[in-house]
Amino acid sequence: MLRTTDKGDDWSTPEWLFEQLEDEFRFTLDAAASAANAKCINYFTKEDDALRHSWAGHTVWLNGPWDPDTLERFVEKAYDESRGDTTVVLLLPYWKGYSWFNDYCVKHGQIRHIAGKVYFRGANGRTLGHDCVVVVFGPGFRGYTNGPTIKRPGSDSEETETVGRISPGRWYEIDGEFKKYSPVQVMRPAGEAGDRWQVETEYEIRLTVPTTVIQAEIPDDAVGSETSENGRTTSQPRKSYTLLSDVLAQPVEYLWGDRIPFGEITVISGDPGTNKSSLTLDLAARVTTGRAMPDGTPGIQGGVLLIQAEDSVDKTLKARAIAAGAEVGRIAVIEDATIPSSLSMIEKTVADVGARLVVIDPLFCYVDGNAHNEQAVRRALKPLRQLAERNKLSVILIRHLVKTNGKKPLYSGSGSIGITAAVRSEFLVGISPDDNDCRVLAHVKSNLAPRAASMLFAPFDDHGTVRIEWRGECEYSADDLLAKPKDTRPMRDSANAFLLAILAKGPVQVEELQGPAAAAGIKWRTLERAKRDLGVRVYRRGKGRRRPWVWELPEVRTKNE
Repeated sequence: MLRTTDKGDDWSTPEWLFEQLEDEFRFTLDAAASAANAKCINYFTKEDDALRHSWAGHTVWLNGPWDPDTLERFVEKAYDESRGDTTVVLLLPYWKGYSWFNDYCVKHGQIRHIAGKVYFRGANGRTLGHDCVVVVFGPGFRGYTNGPTIKRPGSDSEETETVGRISPGRWYEIDGEFKKYSPVQVMRPAGEAGDRWQVETEYEIRLTVPTTVIQAEIPDDAVGSETSENGRTTSQPRKSYTLLSDVLAQPVEYLWGDRIPFGEITVISGDPGTNKSSLTLDLAARVTTGRAMPDGTPGIQGGVLLIQAEDSVDKTLKARAIAAGAEVGRIAVIEDATIPSSLSMIEKTVADVGARLVVIDPLFCYVDGNAHNEQAVRRALKPLRQLAERNKLSVILIRHLVKTNGKKPLYSGSGSIGITAAVRSEFLVGISPDDNDCRVLAHVKSNLAPRAASMLFAPFDDHGTVRIEWRGECEYSADDLLAKPKDTRPMRDSANAFLLAILAKGPVQVEELQGPAAAAGIKWRTLERAKRDLGVRVYRRGKGRRRPWVWELPEVRTKNE
């Protein structure tokens, strides 16, 4: 295997990593190799240029050049070859910040994370470590999925053995990982006769066996020590800062695009009776099955943890989950917990069910201390956000509203303002201004992306339990949900007449309604109310994610839905 850095050094793939993958895939072609390090009988060298040849009929291993532009072409080639019957397995740096990583690897390949860094050995004997992933393209390996985590053999063993004694300040590469000394006290004879004993400090490394110890070059800033002219090693403080130039920018990943981010906390606020719990259970059901989100964006499959206190698990919660189409075997429920005291138990449950979503409903039943105290809230939410980041999951907190009295949406949620400050995304759920049977999910705050469009949904009875039906995007904002109702009847009468006239000849795409409505002096919100008055049906026509929304009078709708 060949890896080329910007310095022109070649670095071979660790044998333990290749052997694990070889056992599964039985490779027949190495697409980026040299005659000295090829892993397969068939291989392409740099001079052969694998990008110019077909890989069809082979199971391909690829650890290509790590120049970003060249690597992008290799990844694109791997994806193109896999669209036939070719399986391609790539060892890649974990470069989530590059658009091609998301466009090809995440969307169309299976991602297999590697526990710890992968250490490559160069021809000059140097060893360098990087965060890497394995990406598999091919039949049976679809996008938006994670494969099994790859671990170094023996990494789970707890057996230890002292393997060497070293001087202070030395770093060693041990079985592919860098280890530093630790002091131990030992008894040594003192005096020639050995009749006295004294305690001396030596330094040892303890690690999982079997292994060997090899001195390795480490970057100067990794050691935190320096050697003076007389050979003594002196401790130096580590840097207390990070230069942005040393940081690899990472894209934000979402459970629900631009709305609910992974690794962060999202808050949903609303009055009692606005179906907040039913809404989050609908989202949870989508996660358990991998179904698309309410706006049609691709779903993410995984487990769900519900920490809830207001609904009976056996009488209400399970029935609603089944009605929502959930795979109930992927949903775990905790009723007795506090935050942050119970975070270790919560994290263990997350690991057990493979959770990608945690819902806490309502927040104030589970906060240690006073939820109206900003310090108490931050003590609870900071480690909760860290848990979300470690486990690459989304956390949704549910809370009620206070009596608004004209307050802005950001200040309408109960509890400390520190809740709004600490979370990265916040929503308000309220009754639709023109239809008491519908609800609006409005984006109040988003630190990571522009605020998303509001979504309309309606709760309805499904054999004695509540289920959610999504009605598409709407124009109502959080301010509209908190505003006092106004008399808009005359404007709605005009909007009703306009809508009847424009839809009389058949269905019309939403985009084609906006211009004429504005020209007639009709606001879109008023047109939304007229749509409800007339019973206009709204649906998506055609195929694909970007199929348009269409409005149509109910009496003329036939087979277009």
